[in-house]
Amino acid sequence: MRRSIWALAWLAALGVAASSAGAAQEFKPREELLDFRGKGAFKVEIGGVNLVVGVEQTYRRPDGILMATDLLGLRAWMLAESNVERSFSPQQGLVIEKKYRNLNRLPVHPSLAVQMSMVTFGTALRAVPDLHRVGAEKVLDYPCAIVEVPNESLLQQLRCLSPELEKQLGAGKTRAWLTEAHGLPVKIEVYDNEGKPAVLFGFTELQVNTGLKPSDLRLAAPPNTPIVSVDVDLADPKWEEKMEKDLQRKADQLLKRRQR
Repeated sequence: MRRSIWALAWLAALGVAASSAGAAQEFKPREELLDFRGKGAFKVEIGGVNLVVGVEQTYRRPDGILMATDLLGLRAWMLAESNVERSFSPQQGLVIEKKYRNLNRLPVHPSLAVQMSMVTFGTALRAVPDLHRVGAEKVLDYPCAIVEVPNESLLQQLRCLSPELEKQLGAGKTRAWLTEAHGLPVKIEVYDNEGKPAVLFGFTELQVNTGLKPSDLRLAAPPNTPIVSVDVDLADPKWEEKMEKDLQRKADQLLKRRQR
C-alpha cells in the first residue's frame, strides 16, 4: 500500500524543485490555517507511468488529515490523526488501523495521508531558505504567490522519496502557487531532469477556514465494517516489515472467521 505507483509519484511531486535567479525571499502567511477542504487532481508522467489521480483533502488543525483518492475508478480513503492512521477501500472491505509509537524516531510521519498533505508540502516549501517569488496570480479567487525553490534544498525538508525517484527528478524543477493568506499550495508544476512536465497538480475546488468539526473527518466505510488494528513501534528498525506481517496475519484470521 505505501509503495503504490501513484503514491510514489505523488511524493515525487513534493520533492522536486526549481532554480531561479535573484535573491531568496522569505514567505510568511498572514493568517493561521485552521482547516481546509479541497478537491482536485494530478497528472503523472514519469518513469513510464502516465495516469491521472483524483484527490480530495480535508484538514483540521492541529493534525487531522483525511485523504480520498480515485485511481482509475478505484476509490480509497486515509485518515490520520496524531499517531493513528486508518484506511479503507471497498476492494479491501475492511478498515486498517495503525497505531504508531515513537513518532519522533522517524524524519517524516509514516502516514501517506500526512506525507501527501498540502499542509506538509507548504510547510516544507516555506522552510527552504532560498525560496524565490517569481510572480503572483489569483487561483480559485485566492491571491497567490508563485514561488520556486531549488530541489537540493527542498529534499532536505522532505525526506520521503526513494533513491530512484530522486535520481529521475533531482535536477528538475518545481513551481508552486501558495495562497498569500495561509501559504497553502493550490497548484504545483513539477519538471524532470530534462525540463519535461512530470507531475501537474491543482485544486479545482477549495474552501479555507470554514470551521470544520471533528465529525467532518470520517472514513467512508459502511457501518459495522470490520477493523484490523496493529500497534507499530517505530523505534524498531524492522517496523515496516513487522507491521505488514502483523496486518496480513490478522486479516487472514478475520477471513477464516468469516468463512465459518
